[in-house]
Amino acid sequence: MAVAYCNGQSFCEVYERVSAHLDPESKLPLSLWLLEDPDSPLALPGAACLDLHDCLHILLNRGYTTADEAFVVGFSMGNDRRCRRWQQHLFAWWSHHLYPPLYRHSRSDLRQFWRGVNLGQRTLPLMQFSPEDFLRLGSRIGDIRCAIGLPERR
Repeated sequence: MAVAYCNGQSFCEVYERVSAHLDPESKLPLSLWLLEDPDSPLALPGAACLDLHDCLHILLNRGYTTADEAFVVGFSMGNDRRCRRWQQHLFAWWSHHLYPPLYRHSRSDLRQFWRGVNLGQRTLPLMQFSPEDFLRLGSRIGDIRCAIGLPERR
């Protein structure tokens, strides 16, 4: 199912609706947690807390398929100025070979990952943002996308 978070929608309303369907207590498989969770001692640059990760799904107009997740993680890594290319390659290899089958990134998913990296590198650094920080930029999704330098979406 494709998502469509339109520019005119209220960011706050969409965020509340999206986050209400996600279980913050659900446990990530260890292979994901190690590299993607900011609380992991091995977390790579770009590891985002759940709140920021949900905000990025909305602003990037991405759902929750493995391709969408790959894009959002790629964006996070590309957007984190501390992240080096070797770390991005490590993540790509790890997610393709060591993730459980349900979460594993296919070659097609990895193309989305690299697209996300590229977009993240060209966007205002966001890795320390919270939902409240995004709301300071505007109440509508389109206002926030424009303020952080994301390409216009209709």
